[in-house]
Amino acid sequence: MRNRATDLLILILLAACGGGESSTATAEAADSPATTGPTVESSTYLGPFAGEGAALHPDNVKPQLIAFYGTDLGFTYQHGEQLQILFGDSWATERYAPIEASTGSRFDDGFGTIDVRNGFDPATITTTSIPPIRLGQNPGTTEMSAIDPGHAMDLGKTPMAGFSNGTREFGVFNIGKPQGCTKDAECSNGLTCDTTLGYFGSRYSQQENGTIGCRDGAPGCTSDTMLDAADKPVPSSGLCIDPTSVLRAGPVSNLLSAIGIRVLIGARDKATPKRYGDIHEWLTNKFVNVTTRTVERFDAAGDLWTGEDLDKQLGGFFASRYCVAMRASPAGAYGSSMPSEAKMPMLVAATPMITSAQARQSSTTALSPRPSRPIQC
Repeated sequence: MRNRATDLLILILLAACGGGESSTATAEAADSPATTGPTVESSTYLGPFAGEGAALHPDNVKPQLIAFYGTDLGFTYQHGEQLQILFGDSWATERYAPIEASTGSRFDDGFGTIDVRNGFDPATITTTSIPPIRLGQNPGTTEMSAIDPGHAMDLGKTPMAGFSNGTREFGVFNIGKPQGCTKDAECSNGLTCDTTLGYFGSRYSQQENGTIGCRDGAPGCTSDTMLDAADKPVPSSGLCIDPTSVLRAGPVSNLLSAIGIRVLIGARDKATPKRYGDIHEWLTNKFVNVTTRTVERFDAAGDLWTGEDLDKQLGGFFASRYCVAMRASPAGAYGSSMPSEAKMPMLVAATPMITSAQARQSSTTALSPRPSRPIQC
């Protein structure tokens, strides 16, 4: 049975494809054979969904009118009777004022919800009945609440996905920061240290602002990435990279795009939904831009991780009726930046996380073998 909240998301995406106030576009017939999946025959522009020109939820009008101009992204998932939406960089005014001034622009990613109970039917949405988003708002203020995963989330750092196991909510965050190193042992998940790399911008260990890798000797490139206890540059320090990245191969080699980026995964605070706790860090190159899929069980051929496995191995925190689909890739297809079994508990919380490349694999190759030994957190 199709999920009504998913239908809403489809309608929203179709609306975003519209090219005018009342434009209708007809999709061309696909070249590939017909499948049993849904076919988009046309799309209609319904109107603005969030930001300038969109209707505010009554709770964001009174008692305090929220200061909200616009946003980007908008990753959705359903938790209970609410469709949860995680936004990216959000503005309070058209002159670029981040939404939460009280935290000094340290956080600027918003969130919101749409109530999907009481027989909600996305098919009934028209240009005059777009459901308003109840934006997170700091009590007693005009501020839109900003997501806080325990790390600065200023310009350029955003949530990448969210998901629910039916009881708890979880978020995945790209903080845009590499990992400094002097040797391979200082890089995790199979990444290695490239000591010929430096950086532009702020140091990797500084949470705020951006850090961009560069080749030593490039104009403006700071060659030593690390500092010692006396705050002196550590000679021959560089950045962790994924040596299996296809971007390092000929004939065109983009050495900088193989740099590993730190991704955060955490559990949402039930009492204060803008905060996330029990944060775990994952250094990866290939899976910086992840996608989540919610499933009830994977048990193909009886050799895959299931919710029961998690119940036994993880002692209840991630225990649920869902399972893991992040796995060590077959024949190294996705390289050594895939998480190891030892790291898996940090990366899972009821749903698989896959990239579009992995999604193209068959269902049996996209899943994780059941571990033969207890998982170590």
